[in-house]
Parts: sequence; C-alpha cells; structure tokens
Amino acid sequence: MQYSIKAAAMATGVTEGRLRTWERRYGIPQPNRSASGHRKFTDDDLYVIRRMSALIDSGMSAGEAADAASTEGPEQRPEPVTPQRANPLVDLFVQKAHDIDEGWMVRVVRDSVFSSGWAPTMERVVFPSMRRLNRDWGEARLSIAHMRYAMETVRALLSAETVKLGPVEQPRGTILLASSEDDEYDLAAMALNLLLRLVELKVYFVGRSVNCHCLIEAAKQLSPDAIAIVGTRRASPGNVNRCARAIVASRLPSQLFVGGSVLTRRDAPQIPGVHLPQSLVAAAERIEESVAR
Repeated sequence: MQYSIKAAAMATGVTEGRLRTWERRYGIPQPNRSASGHRKFTDDDLYVIRRMSALIDSGMSAGEAADAASTEGPEQRPEPVTPQRANPLVDLFVQKAHDIDEGWMVRVVRDSVFSSGWAPTMERVVFPSMRRLNRDWGEARLSIAHMRYAMETVRALLSAETVKLGPVEQPRGTILLASSEDDEYDLAAMALNLLLRLVELKVYFVGRSVNCHCLIEAAKQLSPDAIAIVGTRRASPGNVNRCARAIVASRLPSQLFVGGSVLTRRDAPQIPGVHLPQSLVAAAERIEESVAR
C-alpha cells in the first residue's frame, strides 16, 4: 500500500514538516515519487519513520537514530495490527482495565501505535475496548472507577503525544475543536486533535464540558477557519443540534463540522454543518481539505 505524506504523518505521529526535514538531512525515509513528484510512502517507510521517532525519544541524536533505523532488517519488524488481529488486543486491554493495571494498558496501546499508528489503534483497539468496558459496567461486572481509569490512561497517552509535537509554527489553517457539551467521553475528539496537528493545522482544543455560549465567544475571539464539535453516542443529539444551530445563527465566518458516533443515533435530528465520516483519518482529511492553505 502507498501513502501520501499527509497519510504518513497521521499513521506515524511525525509531522509533515519533520518528515521532509528527515528526508533532506538524513535520507530517511526514501519514498517513491509519483509522475507529478508527490511522495508515495510504503509500509516499510512507515516502520522506519516510527522506529527513528522511537529511538530519538529514547535519547539518541537524530543522526544516530537514522543510522540505526535504516539498518534494521524486515525480520526484526513487528507485524502491523490489522482488523483480524485486533480482538486479542481488545481482550487484553479490557482484562487489564478490570485489573486496574496501568502499565499493561499503556503497553497494549503503545505497541499497537508503534506497529500501526494512532488512528488504527484508536479505531481497532481503544474504542472497542471502551465499548466493552461500558457494557461490563452496565452489567455490573466492574465499577465506573475502573472504566474511568482506563479512559484517563488513554487520555494521558494522547496528551503526551500532542505535547511532544509542540506548537505548529506555520499553521496551514486553524480549528476550534470541542467535545459535545454533555459528553463525558472525549477520546475521539482528542485523537482528532492529534491527527489535525500532524498535518500542520493549529487546533484550539477546548475539550469537554464547554457550553455552547462560551464556545461561540471563543470563536469570535479566535476567528478560526473552522469549528468542529465531536460527540459520542452518549451525547445528546438534541444538545449537539442546538449548539450547531446557535453557531450557524451567530453568523461566524468559520465553517462548521460535526462528527462522532452521535450522528449514527436513530433519534439524531437534522444537525446543521458538514457531517464528518466516522473514520478518524477520513474526518481529519475532510477538515484538512476544507481549511488548509
């Protein structure tokens, strides 16, 4: 499979700008080029990028990391996580959440991210695990404390990855991003925040429990290119609808995006705004295509 530089950034957690710098300075990666000159990355390229990033995080200089990553053979590389292999990781994460074992939960997520990237890990491991834990809580097989601890463990990993990226120095666009006001679960919004930053967009992520009036006031101050609201199935579609309509009524120049599984609920009204795909990568690409300069 071949990936554009945008897709490679989302899959590896390394920004487009850094990928270009590594290629220019260290010859890593060495993607093929299309007839029009666009970079085309392979799965092997993505592995080398992830490996170099991990070595730099461990304390190596970029030059040393480039040398080490480029000399590893294919036999040393873990197989990527595919949908067919996701269930064992979900089973393991859920079991360790029942045990309140932070170390193992972190290991499951990090190993999956290293082999497949953040978006596949969220969609194939984290989200299914959270649905299982929510079901177990509903059936009184674990407490709300267990489920919240697992969620906060993943939130901490996403936050650390976002902090590691640092500020976007030359943003190609700006987005004000929030979870639905009444939604406790903001992992999808946090993951979208990370993916948007990886394609060099500036994201003002205000998280959860921000009421619509405050969101609109922030938008008036920031004048972002876009406003995005993300809600899970636990969010109230009526609440999302009211906020979206209030944003439209405020006549802000920002484009409005609405995403998340709240859109799949049968009782969801006709919410205004551009509806984002359920796939994290597709949602990030939809926003990026609309606002990037």
